[in-house]
Amino acid sequence: MKLQLDFVPQPLSKLRWIPAGVMLFCAGALCAQRILAEVAFNTLSAKVAETEQLAAQQRKAYATATRRTPEQVQRDTAEHARQVLLLYPWRQVFMTLEQADSPDIAVLSFTQVQPGSGAELVVEAKDAAAVNQYITQLNGQSDSTNRWYIAALQLEAQALTIRATLRYLPQER
Repeated sequence: MKLQLDFVPQPLSKLRWIPAGVMLFCAGALCAQRILAEVAFNTLSAKVAETEQLAAQQRKAYATATRRTPEQVQRDTAEHARQVLLLYPWRQVFMTLEQADSPDIAVLSFTQVQPGSGAELVVEAKDAAAVNQYITQLNGQSDSTNRWYIAALQLEAQALTIRATLRYLPQER
């Protein structure tokens, strides 16, 4: 006995194409995502370049706007000189001059040598001893921070007097 098996051909199933379709869909989605990422990167690069260019223009405009003219520099220098004059220890100097009043000394002039660096006092006296005594009174015997000193002496032959130029250096702060 011979057995023969005949298989009935089965109809092709539509389900076998689903995995291939899913794979094709995923491949298409990945390609689309790659293209979108590249477009986004190019757009971002262009925005960064534009922002850097704008920042450079703003820096240049700020530098141009803040550039000082020679008149502004001169005005600022004069303002600084006025501020230095206000910071000079005028009260201390004038109090010292008032306390060292002497009948043998005539104060002819008082000037500030340079802003912040000292003062100059021109006095006239009968003799050198009176000038030395005046310097001692100006400096005060107990305070060693005052620095009045004789910068120049002139003998006035006609009037028989001595003209002395005294200088003051303010104490260091």
